[in-house]
This record gives sequence, structure tokens and C-alpha cells, in this order.
Amino acid sequence: MTYPLLSHTFWPRSWPVCSALALLLLANCAGIDNRQSPETVATVEQHRPLLHFTPASGWMNDPNGLVYLDGEYHLFYQYYPDSTVWGPMHWGHAVSTDLLDWEELPIALYPDSLGYIFSGSAVVDHDNSSGLGTGTEPPLVAIFTHHDMQRQEAGDRQDYEYQSLAYSLDRGRNWTKYAGNPVLPNLQEQPDFRDPKVSWDERSQQWVM
Repeated sequence: MTYPLLSHTFWPRSWPVCSALALLLLANCAGIDNRQSPETVATVEQHRPLLHFTPASGWMNDPNGLVYLDGEYHLFYQYYPDSTVWGPMHWGHAVSTDLLDWEELPIALYPDSLGYIFSGSAVVDHDNSSGLGTGTEPPLVAIFTHHDMQRQEAGDRQDYEYQSLAYSLDRGRNWTKYAGNPVLPNLQEQPDFRDPKVSWDERSQQWVM
């Protein structure tokens, strides 16, 4: 199934998303089949957006990693597939070749023992500076916040958010979480320590968070 999107905006291959683009990209409800006429959609699902990307079902929120790789634009987003209200956060995933028609892919990242998968960014590591690639396929790297809800609810610690990595070697279709997660622990025990944005800095020749 493919879904439409309003914006023609183009972002370079490793840029994180900005807030203004986020408003154009996402709406908080379920998906739409753009093969149907607007009149048909309005009749069948009157509360569904006709232009913005939305998944087939479940709850969605802010976009997380917007990158371009091998002819595809990747959109990741906060997602809870089991309800229309907020729950344990996943990363949903959709791809497009033209920023208008979107294909919803299987969930990219699931919650695990380190916590829910909160917001972050994604980059294409073309030079395999991370060492996560094979030498033939550049890794697609997701940088995200793990949020430990049990630790937060216990109330005796503030270090329940920290940053982690996952990577894909098949254009985002399958993901492996880095074995050394979290890669950036919450050493100062800050209660709001989340949403990493990563980009390549040409002057210093390094990734900057």
C-alpha cells in the first residue's frame, strides 16, 4: 500500500529533520490508500488526512530520521501499533521515491530491555566511519533515545534516558541494535536527556551530536 504526502521538500542525505518539516510530514491518525479518490476516502474515513503520510493503523507522532539512500527517501516516526493512544514507543518506517507516494514498511525498531524507542535521527554512513558496514553496503545508522519507563516510574533515579544506536545493511529493511548500547549514558542524571540529532561536520571531519 502506498500513501500520499504534501511536501516536495528535499533534504540532503544526512541532515536531521527540522520542526517545520515535521509539521508538513506527519499527522496523528491512520493511513490512506492514494489509489482511492478523495471523495471515496472522505466517505469511508472522514477523519483521515488526504495529503499527509499516515500509517494504516495505530498512533504516530514526530518524525525521527529522514534520509535519502539509493533512490529512496526514508521516513521514520514515533509509533505505537497497538492502539490509537500513546503507548510503548517504536520506530515506524516508510519509504518513497518522489516524496508524494509512500510505502509503509514493517516496524524498524521495537522496545527492548533498555526501554522504549524515543525520538532521534538517522544518517547514511557512506564512508563506513562507524565500522558497522560490510565494505560494500554503507550502513544506515539510527541514533535514538532509550527511555526506561520502569526506572522512571520507580522515582528514585533521574537517569532513565540515554542514547543508543541501531544499524541496517539492507536499505533499512532489517535492523540490528548495537551491542554496546547505550553509547551515551546519562551521567548527569538529567530527566530530559533525549532526541539526539546527528550530522556530518565537514570542517572537523566527524559526526556531531
